[in-house]
Amino acid sequence: MRIQTVAIVALATSASAAPAWNIGGNSDSNSASSFYSSWFSKYFGRGSTTNPNPSTPSRPTFTLPSYTKPTIPTRNPTVPKTTTTKKPTTTTKKPTTTTKKPTTPTITPSTPNTPAQPGTSACPSLGIISARGTSEPQSGSRGMSPIFSAITSKVSPLTTKIYNVVYPANTNFATGPGIGAADVLSHLKSQSTKCPNQKFILAGYSQGAMVISQSLSQIAAYEKRVAAVLLFGNPYYDPMGASAAGTAKGTGRKGYGPAIPAAFAGKTRDYCDSGDGVCQGGGVGGITSAHLGYGSRYASNAAAFVAAKVK
Repeated sequence: MRIQTVAIVALATSASAAPAWNIGGNSDSNSASSFYSSWFSKYFGRGSTTNPNPSTPSRPTFTLPSYTKPTIPTRNPTVPKTTTTKKPTTTTKKPTTTTKKPTTPTITPSTPNTPAQPGTSACPSLGIISARGTSEPQSGSRGMSPIFSAITSKVSPLTTKIYNVVYPANTNFATGPGIGAADVLSHLKSQSTKCPNQKFILAGYSQGAMVISQSLSQIAAYEKRVAAVLLFGNPYYDPMGASAAGTAKGTGRKGYGPAIPAAFAGKTRDYCDSGDGVCQGGGVGGITSAHLGYGSRYASNAAAFVAAKVK
């Protein structure tokens, strides 16, 4: 395309400079026009050199072929695939802080040293204070066991609980009973504070009867709390006393030990049977079947006596 354009410019310049063309011996200007026309038609296939004013030489006019810019197909650019990186979702669980509302403890005011109520395991209706005989185990008196069972049954629905007096229960009669009497007093004091409405039954067998007899003079302050006193085979037995019970008619051991205080005389049963040398003055050498059988012989009688005193 550039070569053709130069040729056109050169020809146009020559034509402009020469007023007339003499080709083939013909000076007619029309011949020049014909020449241009045929020349352009030959090489370009179009164009016209016709001059509207033949007398005036002019630069031939021609129409260049229209140039259509070729359509260059646009290459579809490869659009890079968009990679969506999914941001990992991190779920941070907010820690649940449970603020526990402090519980204010409800304090119910209570009366200091509030005593337990009678009829419960801590405070039975009747407390049986038992002083065992010589050589019997601390766990309880075998000689009086049937008597306690009969009492519990007879006073029902009142409840009972046995307390076994703590003392040596050996053959040292000079000191043993005194130790036991002090323990009786101590127990009455503590139970009276803990269970102010509780009643007591005092029971002693053989040397244990000596323990209870000695304690009566020490527990005058608790006399109203004592419902009944039971003594069996008592070495201090007084056959002439108001409390004497049983079949013995002898002199007993009057004057050997303390007498039963008048305040307790009406609520005491002092059992001594014939043939029992312990309560009839025979000493320990006088232990016979009579001395060992009080539990079986007087369980019912003693239980009825107690029931009458507590009801």
